[in-house]
Amino acid sequence: MDTATVSGLSVIMETNDDVDRAAGFLSAVGLEVEGEDGFVQVKGPSLNLTIMRGAMIDTTPHGGLLIQLRVADVDAAAKAATDHGGEVGWGPAKTDFGTYSAYVKGPAGLTVELLTPVGD
Repeated sequence: MDTATVSGLSVIMETNDDVDRAAGFLSAVGLEVEGEDGFVQVKGPSLNLTIMRGAMIDTTPHGGLLIQLRVADVDAAAKAATDHGGEVGWGPAKTDFGTYSAYVKGPAGLTVELLTPVGD
């Protein structure tokens, strides 16, 4: 049998939260968002994130989903995220693993790490 190769990953999130609010949050941190009326997608080169209305109940995920986004200006991106419903959980600050980062909780259970590499 030939070996299979993963060409991408799709993550589908169902929520009862406001999908349009989640889309605004993701747009604010610099992602291109498509869709409307309770269904939005963020398409990347190797990952698709779909958020849709219709979960029977929102639950706290075990472990959760963290979307790591490299941005030019972490402080500005964190402010934009909070202006669109996000809440900074940590940072912005320099990490021990070579980045300047902020962790922001957003609508629909989204959590993003806004980061930029830094020198020692």
